[in-house]
Amino acid sequence: MTVANHGYLPTFILDSAKALTHNEPLWTDVVCEGCELTEPSLAHREIGHLDGWGRGLFSGAGALYYMQTQGTTGARTVSWVVSGRGTITVRAGSCRVGWTTQRIEIG
Repeated sequence: MTVANHGYLPTFILDSAKALTHNEPLWTDVVCEGCELTEPSLAHREIGHLDGWGRGLFSGAGALYYMQTQGTTGARTVSWVVSGRGTITVRAGSCRVGWTTQRIEIG
């Protein structure tokens, strides 16, 4: 599963806010119905903060001489191994940015 931030701002909003206790990173939670995770310890996993697509006004990111990239810092890919048949529900997000849920049929 790929979790991506398609917004302009990063999930931490400001660099100075990264260290604040209420600015928690993104998490994923998996709940299995009729099937099971082969590694149950991975049911609750930290993704971390994701950058947005904006780099700020006058950052120079659109200039021809700006040929450096940080790579894909606005998305993370996580995976789980599931055995059996059933349904898994994956929830991703945090208390600050909200949550999104996806149900997936297995088998």
